[in-house]
Amino acid sequence: MGQKVRIQYNIELEEFQPEILRLLQKAFQELNQITDIVNTISTEPVATLENIQTINEARGKMATTDYMFQDIVQLLGAYVSFKAEAATDADGDVPPPEPE
Repeated sequence: MGQKVRIQYNIELEEFQPEILRLLQKAFQELNQITDIVNTISTEPVATLENIQTINEARGKMATTDYMFQDIVQLLGAYVSFKAEAATDADGDVPPPEPE
């Protein structure tokens, strides 16, 4: 698995849903690849070097997919917070100050 770098960028609000859908599609493609890899595991004989390599390849792709889903969850959480804050501001309610 390659090295990861965290990036941050802004998008227009109307681009949010298509961007999330793009990221989900990419994660789903990884899951399909994992399934394809796992389906090549030999059951007769099972104790082979090839099976070890195949399982390790699947594990690496699962880790990559987990990172993708983690990013999606963080983006969705930030969006929900943004919408909640916008709704509070629209109501004219001022939230209580944060304790220090």
